[in-house]
Amino acid sequence: MTEAKVHRMHKPKYNEEKHPPLPSRIRLAASCWERVWTLMLIDPLDSPVRLDSVVNRFATDSVSIRGQLRTHRRLCIAITTQSLDDQNEFEIAMMIMAQIQKDLGEIERIEDRPAAIWPIEEFI
Repeated sequence: MTEAKVHRMHKPKYNEEKHPPLPSRIRLAASCWERVWTLMLIDPLDSPVRLDSVVNRFATDSVSIRGQLRTHRRLCIAITTQSLDDQNEFEIAMMIMAQIQKDLGEIERIEDRPAAIWPIEEFI
């Protein structure tokens, strides 16, 4: 995925009143930010290799992604972006979660809230 595609997607807009708060952003450099998402799957994941293959599909020059299996059901996704706004970061995160839900299994919770609150289905 190229940077141009990220800027043109504009699926559902992030709305603070409609959606839960985004995880906090950590500033790594002047225009480089990282956001860490915590997910809980319904069924256990048997291999962390499967997680890496899913999240690495979305990496570009301006977006790097790390996925780590914390337990068999809990995983963390760190998304590092350069020169992207909250909306683009939100879209990337939702696309990754939609792909995780499609390839690895249904997500039960995102950031300690039910996954149904987040608009993941609109990014499939």
